Amino acid sequence: MIKQEINQIYFNVGEKTIESGIPFSYFNALGAWGEGGVHYGTNLKEVNNPEALTVCAELVPVPTVTAHEFLEIRLVNVMAPVRVELNGRVVGKTEHGVPYCAFDVSNSLTDGANKLKITFDGKGFVPSVQCLSPFALSGLSLVAYNRASIGAVLVESEAVGPNLVRLSVELPGVKAEGGIRAVCTLVSPGGRVYFVGMVGGRGAIDITAPNLWWPRGLGVQNLYKLTVNLYFENEIIDSRDIMVGLAHYSASAGNDKLGNLEIHGVPIFARGACYFAADALCKLDDGGDARKLLDKLVAARFNTVVIRNSGVYPTEQFYSLCDALGITVWHEVDLSGNLQRITEEVRVGLLPRLYHPSVALTVFTGGTPTQALLEMLNQKPSVTVEYLDDFTCTLPVTIPAPSTLSRFVPKGHYDIFSPTMELRTSLTDNREMISSANYRYPSGLSEIGYVQAMSAYDALVNCADGLRRHGAVSGRIILSDLKDALPMLSPALFDVLNVPKPSYFAVQRAFSDIYISAVNNGTRVTFFASNATRNDYFGSFSYTVLNSLGGVSFQDGFEITVPALTQCEILTVELEEAVDNVNSSLLIYKLTEGFATSSQGTLMFTSAKGFEFEEPKIIKNLSGSSTDFILSLSSQLAVRVFVEVEGLDAGADDYMTKPFE
Repeated sequence: MIKQEINQIYFNVGEKTIESGIPFSYFNALGAWGEGGVHYGTNLKEVNNPEALTVCAELVPVPTVTAHEFLEIRLVNVMAPVRVELNGRVVGKTEHGVPYCAFDVSNSLTDGANKLKITFDGKGFVPSVQCLSPFALSGLSLVAYNRASIGAVLVESEAVGPNLVRLSVELPGVKAEGGIRAVCTLVSPGGRVYFVGMVGGRGAIDITAPNLWWPRGLGVQNLYKLTVNLYFENEIIDSRDIMVGLAHYSASAGNDKLGNLEIHGVPIFARGACYFAADALCKLDDGGDARKLLDKLVAARFNTVVIRNSGVYPTEQFYSLCDALGITVWHEVDLSGNLQRITEEVRVGLLPRLYHPSVALTVFTGGTPTQALLEMLNQKPSVTVEYLDDFTCTLPVTIPAPSTLSRFVPKGHYDIFSPTMELRTSLTDNREMISSANYRYPSGLSEIGYVQAMSAYDALVNCADGLRRHGAVSGRIILSDLKDALPMLSPALFDVLNVPKPSYFAVQRAFSDIYISAVNNGTRVTFFASNATRNDYFGSFSYTVLNSLGGVSFQDGFEITVPALTQCEILTVELEEAVDNVNSSLLIYKLTEGFATSSQGTLMFTSAKGFEFEEPKIIKNLSGSSTDFILSLSSQLAVRVFVEVEGLDAGADDYMTKPFE
């Protein structure tokens, strides 16, 4: 089989011909990331989508392509209905956006130059925060093969004994006839090899002493290498290598509509955020972008990503990285639209991804799934809920860094009450934030952004505190967004420059496998610990009361054991004698294992606005040259630090510092 990628396309807008690469997005191709194009900060009302868009490409196949029996043009992640023409002949069309489609071009492709034309139909499209344009395409290729080709590879694992797993493999598009046969080879993480011949495009492998796949924090992400070879007589005509994991999910009974998600009978405390896979504002995923994003999620101690319903799924590379990093993936399927279209999207887009051990859950919203849909997804737990937001946490809005605003928001829209700013928040929210009892009145946009960022940080920690103290270990906190679609008010973890916001640093603490928290009633404090791993935790617990100058008023600590998959109360202590003044005393507490800090936190005995902060005595040190320098800051007592550099496109107002370091 020969696969020839088509990397460059061009389209006409106005009197200009614009060249773009694949992946392709209409707004990115117009220069949304540069000057003179569509700005991210514009109001959605100002976005003008044409009713149709035509994309063209010159295709010169390699000399041996046309000698093959079958020739196909394949499109991946088509956002709108399309019509595909080759050399003036219509070779196929779709009635709606699909994750994948293929068109036979055997009678249209010629040796030499070929003209490929793809027409997108955008009639009736309504822009949304998730997607501003229907004109996007993440993959385009010419595929040539003889006799048969391996399309989807469906893999299902089943625990059939206490130490035995059966791996079933199916090739739905392959007919084993006319001298064609298929053979599977499976190699375990330890190097053990299994072989099986497939009959009728189906085969099964019994795996003894299986190496199971676990989400991060619960165990090792063991992966097997599965190779499927398609033979004609004694010649390999097509081959496919995929990495598979043995993951068996179940949804146990719970107190809510979703229930408790378990893997291999072990409850999962899900910590993650919603991810919009088809965001036309952001560059479509490639392996590098996905790797950067998922590495940040691992650093923030995520173990879950929710793919909101959009009809377009992330790239195969995205799922493979989730497999390797131990990130479970939940999919939302919205049943409120055309059922035939939804079923086709699931069949073509989601079903082939189910072999990934990271694909953990399908959540149906907006209706009840048909029996056909349930049978299609029967190897994974499927749950019906009315709204995905039933189990998400919507954070208070936060503003990206001033440098981001200055780059993307139109001039004159910096005011907090401008149309651009109002797009993602309300005047009521702003008034409540500005009049908050916990913060001073901000005088400028930078201070407003800082106040909102701190408010989002506190809200996230408070929400996670409640779940970690009172919920079952199989509870969950799913944030409403993962990264910005727009550079204005947003609950996302990253701004459009991919800079982490304070909520990112909040989840680093609140999403930790080992978590400690404290609540107080006056000077009476109760400490709690949570262990979301399968191993007992052995460490040291300590707490210290400080005055506003950083002096120690009282400290204590002891060795502690937190059993696996439990929450427990550590200690309740009365600190009245240690707290001289509730307005100028601060409590810090931590869990340590050896020299490493597992979890830590702070507690004020009064509101932040009422705390009597002393002069932080910040010491600044600047070293290096004017173009390559290091700015170091230290303080005797600074819980939160806001840095703004005049005259430079820089700032650290979106960062949280570690307490007392």
